[in-house]
Amino acid sequence: MKLSSKLEGEIMYLTKQKKLMMAYFTTNANESISASTIINELRISKTTTYRLLESLVKEKYLKQTYSLTKAENEYQLIKPECHQHLHLVCARCGKIIHLSCEDEKEFVEHIAKEHDFIVNLDTTTLQGICTECNKRIAKC
Repeated sequence: MKLSSKLEGEIMYLTKQKKLMMAYFTTNANESISASTIINELRISKTTTYRLLESLVKEKYLKQTYSLTKAENEYQLIKPECHQHLHLVCARCGKIIHLSCEDEKEFVEHIAKEHDFIVNLDTTTLQGICTECNKRIAKC
């Protein structure tokens, strides 16, 4: 094992499986990925998969969200541009859209002012159906 980084006084190690998982998320950077997908695609044991996902979330390499349609947690790569805006996640294909517009700012300000609730833009995702999936649904 090689030393990869230090977080909050803990020593983090970069194992072969962790490198493989990090590469997979980098390659699929615009998707939400479930633990079961990781287990099937990368052939990493269930225990190791969940341990590594937990570690990568703690290290702020991945963001964990819950998919209502799939009834399971999904994980997304946190890219530098992923801070301080909402994310739209397609419930069918897992595509991630980074929302950054005036309407988003007005929406978040409205929630704060009218509902006395502060939205955490680093972790909040809105789920729905993307344009491509909507087109596929309409063809059926």
